[in-house]
Amino acid sequence: MILAFANTPAQYARLTKKAILDLKNGRGDAKTNISKIIYYGVAQNIIFTALQQALFATLFDDEEEEKESDKYVRGANSMLDSFLRGIGFAGAAVSVGKNIALKIVEQSKKKSPKYEDVALKLLDISPPISSKISKVRSAGRIYSWNKKEIREKGLSFDNPANEAIGKLTSAFINLPLDRAIQKADNIQNALAEETDTWQRIALLAGWKDWELGMQETKKKKKRKGSKRSSKRSSKRSSKRN
Repeated sequence: MILAFANTPAQYARLTKKAILDLKNGRGDAKTNISKIIYYGVAQNIIFTALQQALFATLFDDEEEEKESDKYVRGANSMLDSFLRGIGFAGAAVSVGKNIALKIVEQSKKKSPKYEDVALKLLDISPPISSKISKVRSAGRIYSWNKKEIREKGLSFDNPANEAIGKLTSAFINLPLDRAIQKADNIQNALAEETDTWQRIALLAGWKDWELGMQETKKKKKRKGSKRSSKRSSKRSSKRN
C-alpha cells in the first residue's frame, strides 16, 4: 500500500547502498563503487526526470514559457521523491511531509489559498489510495463543471458523464472503465481532420487532449465560429432593415 510503484527506485537505492558499504569497507574496486553510486544514485534519476520534462517542453514550446527556476525546482523535487520512496517506509513518510510543506508555501502565495487541499497530500503516503480518491474527486469535478452539457447530451458517446462514471467504476470496483472510455475518446480525437500528426501519435500513445493543448484550440475555434455567425446575423438583419 505504501511502496507501490516504487520497485525500480527501490532497486536503485539497494544498489547505491551496497556500493556505499563496499566503498566504506574496502570491498571491490573503489572506482567501480563510486561510478555505481553516481549512476544509480544520481544519473538514472536525472535521465528519467529530464526526458519526461523534455518531452513536454518539446510539445508545448509555443505555450507560455515557464520560469527556468521553477523547472529546476520541479525536476529536483521529482528526483528527491523518487530517491526517498526507494529508501522505504521512512523515505516515503519524509517525501509526503516535504510535499505538504511545499503545498502550504504554494497556497500561501495565492490571493485565496485553499489550505484544505493540503490535507489531501497526506494520502500520497499510499499511491493506490491516493489514486482512488483522486478519481472520485475528478468525477465530482466533471459533474460540477459540466452539469448543463450532461443534461443536454443525454445518452450520447461524448457526454462528460461517461468519463465520470468510468472513473467511479475504476475507483470502487477496480474495473478500468475510465481507461477504455479515454482510449475511445483519444481515437476519436486522433481521427479528427484538424488534429496534427504529432498530436495523433501522442493521443494513440495514451496522452489526453488537454495535456496536448487541444481543448484550448477547440475553444478558440468555437469562439471564432460564434463571432462569425453573430456578424453574419447582424449583417442580415441590417440588410432587412
